[in-house]
Amino acid sequence: MRKFFRKQRTRGQKLRRDLLLLLLLAVLGWVLLDFPCFTRNQAFSALEDRNFYGNGQVLRTLEGNYGHQYRITRAGDCYAWEQVWPVLFSRILWQPGQMEVISDDPEAPLVALPVDPDFLPGVVAVVSHDASIVTVEVTYPALCRPGGPEGWQKVTISSADCVNNCFLLRAPEEEAAQLDHQAMDALSLTGYDAAGAVVWRSPQPDWSLYGWN
Repeated sequence: MRKFFRKQRTRGQKLRRDLLLLLLLAVLGWVLLDFPCFTRNQAFSALEDRNFYGNGQVLRTLEGNYGHQYRITRAGDCYAWEQVWPVLFSRILWQPGQMEVISDDPEAPLVALPVDPDFLPGVVAVVSHDASIVTVEVTYPALCRPGGPEGWQKVTISSADCVNNCFLLRAPEEEAAQLDHQAMDALSLTGYDAAGAVVWRSPQPDWSLYGWN
């Protein structure tokens, strides 16, 4: 009888030890994965909290490479692009990624926000403060891919895709260009009305001094 109870206690102790080990491994994995979240929205909220951004109003959502999820938001007088991604592509856990914040300029009819060049290359979000602007044009310098002409080239893209006063512009792949954030990263913005007339054009960026007017 004593042997029976002793065996039962041994099994119970082993079970508790195994459960404790699993719990410790789970906690360790959670820490190593930088505290992932169970839903995409939770990951976005955690990202905003980490950056003291506040609860941003979602203007646009889009998907990048490798399942990365993005949204363009506004909080107070700031705009941001935010990024989260699924852990191990499972979409069961979501990892808060990175975000970039810019200050709004209410005196400028158009405010540009280039989105993540690593996993969403060639994408620009432009927020409009003028309801008469229905088409936005962005011009920027970019490096060509291997096989193209050497050096820089000027790329112009336009879009009428507007939701919540936020335009999304994408550089076509055949233009072999990506937005550059390292040098000459100023964008030239132009807004057109429904008749095609220029409503507003931003001041010429520095790279225009090199004869790229």
